[in-house]
Amino acid sequence: MPGLWRAWADVTTNADARTVNRLAFDATVHCLTGCAIGEVLGIVISTALGWHDAASIVLSIARWQPA
Repeated sequence: MPGLWRAWADVTTNADARTVNRLAFDATVHCLTGCAIGEVLGIVISTALGWHDAASIVLSIARWQPA
């Protein structure tokens, strides 16, 4: 347990906090960009296939979700 506490204390320093915040920001941008691409491609594919609204929405949401 002391090792875990030590690791937590190390992360909470100013320089490391900025690094963790940057990592969190980068991960969030990466995730939201992937979602946006998935949504657009899902709509493009469903439109090209002539699918209706419900099928289009299901494809747009389900197609790009991680397994």
